[in-house]
Amino acid sequence: MQSGVKTLSAGGGASLCCLLLLWLIYSHLLREQLAVGTCEIVMLNRDNSVPRRTIARQTARCACRRGQIAGTTRARPACVD
Repeated sequence: MQSGVKTLSAGGGASLCCLLLLWLIYSHLLREQLAVGTCEIVMLNRDNSVPRRTIARQTARCACRRGQIAGTTRARPACVD
């Protein structure tokens, strides 16, 4: 009886681990998708090494519609014609 419980417990643990892994992959894929026509800032760096001057560099990821390209609107990343 003990070996049957251990086998069932190991199988249940493996199943639970597998479900958790699938859920993590699924949630990661949902997070990675951008809505069409939107942009997101991936990385933002500010350089304050020069006095009274701030240099900002940003990296953006865009999912533009056909006929549009990634550009900026009001200093923010956007899809433009």
